[in-house]
Amino acid sequence: MRANASPTADAEHDISDAWLLSGAVRYDNYDDFGGTAYFKLASSFRATDRGSLRGAASTGFGAPSMQQQYFNNISTQFVTDDSGGLTAQERDTFRNDSAVAKAIGIPKLKEEESVNLSFGVVLEPVDALSIPK
Repeated sequence: MRANASPTADAEHDISDAWLLSGAVRYDNYDDFGGTAYFKLASSFRATDRGSLRGAASTGFGAPSMQQQYFNNISTQFVTDDSGGLTAQERDTFRNDSAVAKAIGIPKLKEEESVNLSFGVVLEPVDALSIPK
């Protein structure tokens, strides 16, 4: 089982009648992995009565999955050899923090981090135009 606490704070402010600025911060803390903070900054500017510009920049975080961290498996597979006979071969999958993984130099898993940028244009070319989702 995994527990995760994720306090979040966000705020918006109208800089003017046409310009909205927003920001957010979130901290994810996984009991089995650790944590990190990440951020988002977004803005929307109403350029005309029928059009706006929007943009955002944010960071992201993802802890390794439970399967990536804790999966172990040992199986026997029967493989056809060059003479047409069957040979039993053992296949092992070891969890990342096992003695075997450490002995062959596999490093500790790291979180996935991302940087995201987006930009968009919002248009209302004619009155009462609606495009459903």
